[in-house]
Amino acid sequence: MFKNVGEAAEFLKNQPGFINTKLHQSILEDSKFRFINVAEWETPESFFSAVQTDEFQKITSGSMDTYPHYPSLYTRIRDL
Repeated sequence: MFKNVGEAAEFLKNQPGFINTKLHQSILEDSKFRFINVAEWETPESFFSAVQTDEFQKITSGSMDTYPHYPSLYTRIRDL
């Protein structure tokens, strides 16, 4: 997670196109992915606009060194 996850979350939730986010933590300590964040955005462009800002880059600088990220974009194909 970021040096200041609260600051990053606050920044993103105030960006155009943000809908919501849910942070999940694995209950197994040896899981490859200890944390998974699922965020909803109106469009991929909204997401990219937010994370490419200088302010977001400043908030998250160095976090990739400590906490590896595997960002990707998905589309929902069905609800169960």
